Amino acid sequence: MLTNSEYLNILRTEGDAFANSVQMALTAPVASCEPWVGADLLWHMVEVHYSWKFIVQSHLMDPEKYVPRDKPSDDHMLQAYRDGLSELIEVLSTTDASRSCWTWAGVHDVAWVIRRMAHETAVHAWDAHCAAGVESQVSAALASDGIDEAFSFTSTRSVARGAKESAGRRETIFLEDSRPGSVKCRRSSRPLCLTASSVQALHSARSDSICFFAALADASLRKTRVVVWSSDHDSARSPMISKSGL
Repeated sequence: MLTNSEYLNILRTEGDAFANSVQMALTAPVASCEPWVGADLLWHMVEVHYSWKFIVQSHLMDPEKYVPRDKPSDDHMLQAYRDGLSELIEVLSTTDASRSCWTWAGVHDVAWVIRRMAHETAVHAWDAHCAAGVESQVSAALASDGIDEAFSFTSTRSVARGAKESAGRRETIFLEDSRPGSVKCRRSSRPLCLTASSVQALHSARSDSICFFAALADASLRKTRVVVWSSDHDSARSPMISKSGL
């Protein structure tokens, strides 16, 4: 795991990057969040950041007592997002990370929220970058930590949703070396580029890495088949790892 300070820095950096890209793609399709366009993704992030700020700030333990915010007008949505991001970071930075609060995971403290917000914002920043046609990278440290979080919490939550919700949903994600020192996660022809150190993390983590990239692609963790390819193989590109029905 990273430190809370590192997560908060990621939240700020990725949160600002999200705003910069989504403002260029308000009417563009977001392929990884179909059928949304950029404006839908922007409103989603306004809600996400507000909801966790509310939960932490109010020490909420009962989700039935959550009070949703009103939706801003289209003209004020981007500023509402920027203001909400800063407010969330302020609350998370000034609240004891060990303080209890409601979460959907098995861990109920502010530290979990800090970590989740860093990853949630980074993933949706990638969605916005893709919609805007902006090149983006995920750091090796964040990718590795995302693997751990996905296995520790996200996959458990996905299974808990039950077979009914995920029935019939099956997607394929390909990780493949595309040029020296990089690898791409390809889904719907929209690649996620990683650094060379991330590739090493992928190879060492093996099946764990599958769940992280399935989460990035917004696929059901129970109904995803992932094939990892390596340029070390011959032209037939035999799979290194193939898992299905996670």
